[in-house]
Amino acid sequence: MTDLFHGQFKSTVCCSQCDRVSVTFDPWMTLSLPIPKKKELKDFFFCPYNIKQGFVNKSVKIRVGGSDNLRTLRTIMHEVYGINPGSYVVAAVFNNNFTKLHTISANTLEVASEQGATLMYEIDPSLNPSLPSQAMRADGMYGVSDEVTMLQLNIAIWQKSNSYGSSSFVKEPMLPRLLWVRKDQSLKDLHLSVFKHIRYGFSEWVDWSHPASERTSKDGKNSLRNIIAFPYRLDENEPITREQFDALSDE
Repeated sequence: MTDLFHGQFKSTVCCSQCDRVSVTFDPWMTLSLPIPKKKELKDFFFCPYNIKQGFVNKSVKIRVGGSDNLRTLRTIMHEVYGINPGSYVVAAVFNNNFTKLHTISANTLEVASEQGATLMYEIDPSLNPSLPSQAMRADGMYGVSDEVTMLQLNIAIWQKSNSYGSSSFVKEPMLPRLLWVRKDQSLKDLHLSVFKHIRYGFSEWVDWSHPASERTSKDGKNSLRNIIAFPYRLDENEPITREQFDALSDE
């Protein structure tokens, strides 16, 4: 029985100062081994920091197993898509609102199985982010300077109600964003930083709400044609065009 069901763990430790090697053996009677689960194909989304015209939010399918954590996912993303493992934050988004920011030690299968979608938000590339060297309760700021902090932006648009005869408006949430700003910014500079980060959304608003616009959604519906008119005008008698808006300075 002993020969069949007993064993020993061998542990080897080498001192970094004197190079002495210590070898110990710990006996065991039972040994628990995990049973590998079948890997599942899950959807993940990558959101670049700077969204420009023509951007299409696409998902990537990655096969993950029960023992994989988000560090494994980052390795796969680097090997398959060439994305720097420490260049993004993994977040849970439900009903277009942030519900959680995941650490690198989180179980990938559990993360992907949560309600909503799993998005990988790129960190401002100019900050040269890096992956934490070890798993912690919180991943800190990904090697970003202490002078910078992260803001979560929940965004929504107001549209005219589709109800017949109704003059009310309804709020439609949009994909939330992450913005990285300096902590010493004034309130005015912070407002400008937010505007610059989501300016593309304002350009879309101008384009969709213009009376002469013939744009339609990719699904063929005209749901965004009910968006309220853009309030700013260069000429009080004419709505501003996208070309005119894009030509304006940020200030």
